[in-house]
Amino acid sequence: MEQRQKPRKRTLMKGRILFANRTHTIDCTVRNLSETGAQVVVSGSAPMPFSFELEIPAAAVCVAARVAWSRDNTYGLSFPNGPHPQLGSIGYTLTASLEHMPADLKPGTQDLLERVRHEIAEIEGVAPEFVRMRVEVER
Repeated sequence: MEQRQKPRKRTLMKGRILFANRTHTIDCTVRNLSETGAQVVVSGSAPMPFSFELEIPAAAVCVAARVAWSRDNTYGLSFPNGPHPQLGSIGYTLTASLEHMPADLKPGTQDLLERVRHEIAEIEGVAPEFVRMRVEVER
């Protein structure tokens, strides 16, 4: 049964869990996000605190959070200080890659697009395979 107050949007953004007065951090991936909560995945086996701040650098957001549920290294979070409307507009899904590029693009153009895709991924804090680009060349 769905218990979320607001719908969540899929994301793949880098995040950090800040705790112990911001003296300790755990890197995470924010898998989905809404005004009232998020789902994160952490790597490694560091113990997860119950309450902390969730920082999402690509979105310039840092919000108080607490663990609502967990399964292995995946955690459902709630934002105890109430809804954060700016978070509802952050979530997005970047998908696909250059699989559907026109076959007649010159190799140099394809290499350039691949480099741009990686740079966009770095800026957005997502994996390159989640950046979609559309290119049209008029001849």
